[in-house]
Amino acid sequence: MKSFKQYITETFVSWEELGRLERVLDSMFAQVGLDIGFTKHFWERINGSRSYGGTVSIIDIKDAFQKTFQRYAKQIASKPVDWKAVINDVTKGLNMPFTLAWDRMGKRMVMLTAMRKNDFKTPDPKLKV
Repeated sequence: MKSFKQYITETFVSWEELGRLERVLDSMFAQVGLDIGFTKHFWERINGSRSYGGTVSIIDIKDAFQKTFQRYAKQIASKPVDWKAVINDVTKGLNMPFTLAWDRMGKRMVMLTAMRKNDFKTPDPKLKV
């Protein structure tokens, strides 16, 4: 029998669930003046499209964001619009590239994609958590 955590890790993440997580993260990152946004491509990739390391759970994403907030929130908030970086959860091999943009809510971290890949290569800074 699977544990609850295994079940969550292996299930499909609905767009509504990702929206609820976004609201939680928005309230956290609002402390440093950032809003969080997820693209459709990000949602497709966490659900395993194109087989880049399989699915990514809501718990995996939330954990990576909490660690990122603790270590890098003020640093990210101080960067200019169009700055790009990758949240790199080394314990789970999870990489989440993002860019900073302006929208009606202010400065936004736009999460572009997600993948599980231990040797992910990028010219952008990796924020290791």
